[in-house]
Amino acid sequence: MAKGAVRTAIALTLAMPAAAQDFTPGRPGATDSPVAVAPGRFQLETELAGFGSEQGERSFSVLSTVFRYGLGGGFDAEVGVSPFLFEGRVQGFGDTMIRVRKQFTGFDDGPAFALIGYLTIPTSSNGLGADKVDGGLTATGSTKFSEGFGLTATGTIGTLHSDSGTQAQFAGALSLDHELSESSAAFLEVFAEHAEGETPTSFSFGLTHLVNSETQIDISSDIGLNGPAEDFRIAIGFAHRF
Repeated sequence: MAKGAVRTAIALTLAMPAAAQDFTPGRPGATDSPVAVAPGRFQLETELAGFGSEQGERSFSVLSTVFRYGLGGGFDAEVGVSPFLFEGRVQGFGDTMIRVRKQFTGFDDGPAFALIGYLTIPTSSNGLGADKVDGGLTATGSTKFSEGFGLTATGTIGTLHSDSGTQAQFAGALSLDHELSESSAAFLEVFAEHAEGETPTSFSFGLTHLVNSETQIDISSDIGLNGPAEDFRIAIGFAHRF
């Protein structure tokens, strides 16, 4: 279960380059947004429901939520919780993720870059998460390279505690997104992580739609590309800025 810590750390966004004042939700997808929440603004990002399957075992999650707050100076802070997880016949609460983002560039429509430090707090029940505190650092950047097209790349290095001791785990994702209209976008993405001698790799795609300037709804799907990866997963969610 702990192997997914880096996956959780970066599985939070579709990132189009935007100014810090723009509404740029950190979901869906596995690439991470380099754009910080505007100072003094609070942002709620929720996976309403997610369903997956791995080697015949089904999993389900409800209301996995990230709470983000803009601190100013290119910083934001966030707390992520997963209150309702179901894996096979096991039910429980997931780990808690604490992250701080520092945006360095991209405040005026240019390429955006940020570093994100994170900690995974072992708050899970029934073996649905890590046994000890893990942490790491994410580097992420995005740019527009053609009319309506954008590219986002994210890389993460973190620690993983397991029965064999503490080791490093790595993850990376690359996303191509396209604006379908002023309020809708689509993305294609490849994600991989390496931990405990395995490298699960998946392909993702999804759609987002801005209901208004402060609210987004989304749907996304992951398809495993090799044996260690989850076979498939589909999720729906929304984000709102207050």
